[in-house]
Amino acid sequence: MKRSNVYGNEAASRQYPVNKDDSPEAARISSVSPKKQSVRKVSNHEETLRTGLSDFELDDLDEIVTKPKTVDDWKRGPLNVLPPELKLPHDVDKFGFLTSDSEPTLCKEISTSSVQEAMRVNKWVRMLSNWEYYTVKHQRVIRDRCRKGIPDSLRGSAWFHITGAFKWMEKRSGVYDELIKVETTRWDGQIEKDLSRTLPTHYLFKERSSPGQEGLYEVLQAYCVYNPTVGYCQAMAPIVAVFLLYMTREQAFWMLVRFCDVYMNNYFTERMESIQVDALIFGSLLRVYLPEEHEILRKVDVTPLTFVQNWFFCIYTRTLPWNIVLRIWDIYVFEGKWSLFSCGIVLLKYAFLPLTRGAKTNSHNDFEVLDAIMNFDSRSLNEEYFIRKTFEVKLTKDQKRSLVDRCTSKFKSGASQNHGRSGSTNYELARKKWHNWGRRNKRDRRPSDKPSKSASPEVLPCTGKDTSRRLTFTSEEMDTPVPSLPR
Repeated sequence: MKRSNVYGNEAASRQYPVNKDDSPEAARISSVSPKKQSVRKVSNHEETLRTGLSDFELDDLDEIVTKPKTVDDWKRGPLNVLPPELKLPHDVDKFGFLTSDSEPTLCKEISTSSVQEAMRVNKWVRMLSNWEYYTVKHQRVIRDRCRKGIPDSLRGSAWFHITGAFKWMEKRSGVYDELIKVETTRWDGQIEKDLSRTLPTHYLFKERSSPGQEGLYEVLQAYCVYNPTVGYCQAMAPIVAVFLLYMTREQAFWMLVRFCDVYMNNYFTERMESIQVDALIFGSLLRVYLPEEHEILRKVDVTPLTFVQNWFFCIYTRTLPWNIVLRIWDIYVFEGKWSLFSCGIVLLKYAFLPLTRGAKTNSHNDFEVLDAIMNFDSRSLNEEYFIRKTFEVKLTKDQKRSLVDRCTSKFKSGASQNHGRSGSTNYELARKKWHNWGRRNKRDRRPSDKPSKSASPEVLPCTGKDTSRRLTFTSEEMDTPVPSLPR
């Protein structure tokens, strides 16, 4: 069977043995199981990942993964693939973050053998090379492989295809080159201020002349020209920075367009309606999965909007260790914002462990609660255990639809009662509480013991207390290493 020409080159139309989950016609090309061929080859040469691939797959891998040949090509992206004349500095971790900083960027992870890694690359190369077939016939296979983690060498290509941004780029060829010709926009000053705040501990984003900041400025300015109605928002910068590490500047631009139009629709508008509705949804999930933690937040008058905006706007890039952030992004690009809710539930449960163990829940104030949420020690998190726990937060399609409708109606009814200002008022109150906590935390002031007003209860996705849904775990469980999922 001739595969669809996804990349527009000879490699995309070549045939080679595929796994059992590929088409029956292609599976009959070889009488030997491709999986057995891969295991046999990799077991003989474990020192390299590429030996686990056939000659056809190696050619496809070279086509899929962008490899810069010169420094000028490398500056255009992806930044995590260095040209031959450049070497990774000794004082950075495998993702490029400075290891000399006091806050480590990685948490506990289970190392995988070169055999497992080569088999994962093998599967993803085959899937990306036959992408249209998989998107039609094997959606569940894509979902499961995203949940298990995308190989880092293929992460950019996988995100680019899963989101559908590659189609937008093909249909709008040359648009990006025209956008970057515009020299100035009214957001240039704000973009310049935020460049140094984006991934400040990454060696490619530390200086204004670094390729990271140069690419970040170019992509953000191009989007302001492309969509002047939305323009620029500070939360866009870390998102684009992640894109630039794994793809070219033009690809990062179309990924941003796709995120703003689909994944984070109405997140960056003036009223920011979507983040407020999502905060209501998250509060409803808290009542079901974390009733004790929800009660603590209610007593100290801390609404979910106060902290989820920091999580959802940047997709946890400023909150969690980098290896967990990438795993969350792998899931998010396929499953959408519901993965952010489940990660937030697990994260909040872990952050509240010091408050819910041994101490009375009514003995805390808003400063202590926010400090526990925002300053928890993420170094002891276990990557595989954290990701597995997120899958325990389950809702059916009907429950999701009902929950979204109810929370959207609640938001709109509040806005109509206050002549359209309720949404922005709630957002400003949450931002004010956030900034107050930030100033007190920076000055290391002692929290006051003044009692706070009680907040109104959030909308429940179902009636009654469903104790079977409660998410429970201890810090000891989080620290226990677990075997890595089969890839």
